[in-house]
Formats: sequence, C-alpha cells, structure tokens
Amino acid sequence: MLESWEEKTAGQPGAINHIALDTNEIEKAFRAVKELNVEFKDEGIQELPYWEHGIKYFNFFGPNREIFEVCQILK
Repeated sequence: MLESWEEKTAGQPGAINHIALDTNEIEKAFRAVKELNVEFKDEGIQELPYWEHGIKYFNFFGPNREIFEVCQILK
C-alpha cells in the first residue's frame, strides 16, 4: 500500500514525510535494523491503537535523514 498527501513542502528537499514498510515480525525486524547501527527516531518499539487490535512500529533515519517506519498490524 502507498499512502500520499500534498503539503506546502512538496517539491522541496525533504518533502517526503516517511516511507512505511509492513512486517509480521516486528521484534525480529527491530533487532535486524538495530544491528545496522542506524539512528532511531524513537526509543524502541512503539504502540498505537490503530486498526482493530492496534499496531507496533519503530522509526529510523536513512542516510539523508528520511524517516523509515516499520509497522506490524496486530491480529
């Protein structure tokens, strides 16, 4: 799934807010990304009450300070 929206920053450097990736194994994904020694936006795995049973996610910065989100929809 690709989600997009338009803001005043479109067309300027850094216009992409974040890139989201889905996983079925958030803890395993977190450990794998942590081994890459990247900078995390937040500390550890976060939770939100989205969808029917909530989500778990974490965010990290790419080489150009773009934000990558890895998300698991809980079942």
